[in-house]
Amino acid sequence: MRAALALEAAEIGRIISHYLPLGRALRLAAELAAVASMIAAVTLFSIASTTPAPRAEIVIAEANR
Repeated sequence: MRAALALEAAEIGRIISHYLPLGRALRLAAELAAVASMIAAVTLFSIASTTPAPRAEIVIAEANR
């Protein structure tokens, strides 16, 4: 029984070590995508917050007060 479990554990270890680099690469890609999306969000927010609104929108906003 122990020998069979040892063989199964060895096989599982071999499978994990085979796919581990793929998991690391996927995690790195996900982290890079998250960082890129955060940079894009901050960039868009900074552009949107410094761009003046068109005159018509300001008049409508003041009329709705």
